[in-house]
Amino acid sequence: MNLDGTYLSEKSRLEVARAYISHELKKVDLAAVEKTAEIIANRTTAKHAAIFRDMWPRLARKDGRPDTLLLDTPCLDLWYLFHAISCGRREKELYNCVGHPNFTWYLQPVCRDRIDLETKVGILKCAGGNISPMPFQTALDYARTLDKCILEQSLKCYDSASEQDRTSDPLIGRLLGNHRVLVHDGNGRVTFICALVALGQDAPREVRIWVGTEGTRDPKKYTLYQKCLSSVFATSS
Repeated sequence: MNLDGTYLSEKSRLEVARAYISHELKKVDLAAVEKTAEIIANRTTAKHAAIFRDMWPRLARKDGRPDTLLLDTPCLDLWYLFHAISCGRREKELYNCVGHPNFTWYLQPVCRDRIDLETKVGILKCAGGNISPMPFQTALDYARTLDKCILEQSLKCYDSASEQDRTSDPLIGRLLGNHRVLVHDGNGRVTFICALVALGQDAPREVRIWVGTEGTRDPKKYTLYQKCLSSVFATSS
């Protein structure tokens, strides 16, 4: 399959995929390449695992230049790697938005008060009962009820999960009808900000987010997307 010249080779869409992979490169748990590849193979396909196994050591080299390598990566391989990590390892269905032809992507600063968390993680797991998605203000109100030591420990746990600072990496979300942004990837970073604010520490009022806006369906593009669901975006289920 050749994806060059298709909607999956659009500049902004590829930038979202590269930004996501670059963010994941900072996390320490993916360093166990063989173990991660086995997990990916079970959740996606052997080809996804093989591409991860081949590319990840080169991208993760201490003396390497991952941004340049990602720019030079063929479009098809990039999407295989994106799906291997997002779906195969993280169990996120980002292909339903980042890889979907109905969405157009823009990188923009978003006021944190306009953010809705799709997933409650860390200190927010027990917040708000069945509220989903959870508005940032609701998450913050809950964080402010927690003991200081719990908040401080949550910041340490977040930092220990990566070798480099990833708090300023862009999130991935979609624009909702009420001008709010639903975060699909980056709920941990939003939770980190909640903890900072609850502790009275400096925290960004705006967050950089790759925001997807949904348009009308293009039959030709959608046909390609359907084909990709059985290959590039395949799952084991």
